[in-house]
Parts: sequence; C-alpha cells; structure tokens
Amino acid sequence: MLHRWEEHAATLLNETEKAILTLSIQGLTINAIAESAHLAVDSVKLARRRLYEKLEVNNISEAIAYATNYKLL
Repeated sequence: MLHRWEEHAATLLNETEKAILTLSIQGLTINAIAESAHLAVDSVKLARRRLYEKLEVNNISEAIAYATNYKLL
C-alpha cells in the first residue's frame, strides 16, 4: 500500500520522465536513452534533473531504487 505522498510522487512524473526512468532501469546510457526516445541528449539530462528533484534523490541509482521500492512504474 502506498502512502499519499508516494502516490503523489508517481503522479508528478510526466511521460518523458517515466520513459527515461524505465530505460535507465534497463541499463541504457544517457546517449542510448536519447537515441531510443528520439530526444536530444540535453533533453534527457534536463528530464533526469527534474526527475531527481521530484523524487528528492541525487542520482539515477537513487531514482531507480526509489521507483523500485515504491513501485512507481
């Protein structure tokens, strides 16, 4: 069962952020994510920074752990 703030975190993520997080979980690099998602590398970097802010984490490893623990995807 998710707490309200956990449900809220999941709804804060936009589709691009969810896609980037999913591809990161699969082990893709920023460049590979950009190619796969048809985005510029800088767009992926910006989306990751926003993802970190929304989840209150510092890096992709923490974001993946958070998403896994709270079943955000």
